[in-house]
Amino acid sequence: MKIVGNHHYRQSCLLVCLIFPPLLLATENDRKDAIPNSRYWPFRVELTQPFVRNDRPASPLPEGMTGVLIRAQSDGLIVDFGRFGLYSVSPEITDFQNRVHEIQAGILEKSDPNYVNMIGPRLIQPGKDAPAKFPLARTRAAKAFLFVYVTDRDSLASLEAEFASVSKDLENVVAILIPQFPYTDLEINSLLNRHNLPCKAFLDFLCQPYIHSLHHSPEGKNRTVLTDMEGKILQETNGIHIQPALEALNSLR
Repeated sequence: MKIVGNHHYRQSCLLVCLIFPPLLLATENDRKDAIPNSRYWPFRVELTQPFVRNDRPASPLPEGMTGVLIRAQSDGLIVDFGRFGLYSVSPEITDFQNRVHEIQAGILEKSDPNYVNMIGPRLIQPGKDAPAKFPLARTRAAKAFLFVYVTDRDSLASLEAEFASVSKDLENVVAILIPQFPYTDLEINSLLNRHNLPCKAFLDFLCQPYIHSLHHSPEGKNRTVLTDMEGKILQETNGIHIQPALEALNSLR
């Protein structure tokens, strides 16, 4: 690469600043904020240097390893490295910002929002006798995910009452019931039907892995979490509180 002399370099920088000040300002804000608009979040990120894990300091994850981005937070990126673990990683040791800018510039294409890809194909909905696959097209058409974590079967009665009062507000929301107790696909189908819940669910063998990966920290309590389609948390509360979550969504529209 040709190196530009200092004099010409200063002239070039001045010219760029005069022509593109908003672009440079936005880029600088992105770096300071470290949480750009979620629609620009990449589905995966790659480590640009080894990541030393607190729980396994002798076995750092190597440069070049990729993981699925669960979400970006003010204290770091939540990244799922599959069998190597789920960790909070500084964006500074990943290519997160580079991928963000490539998506903004149209260099890196996103076919769907991140959670459509990560969650959409694995959802089931209640059927008459057995659950059926929830159509991916309906997930794509949604504006938000509502994750409802319940600790026991007795919580479903109050959940039924909560949903009955907000049925009209669920048109653009994919509500997902996430039991924190073992269940079978046939049982969850029966429970959703019995309580008339407008919820989807994960296949039985996927539920616990998703509780871990989503990292919403229900920790044995009822919990309601509203996210956008990229995984950004819009509202979270302990307990079953459907109405406040939907009000939070409506206030952002």
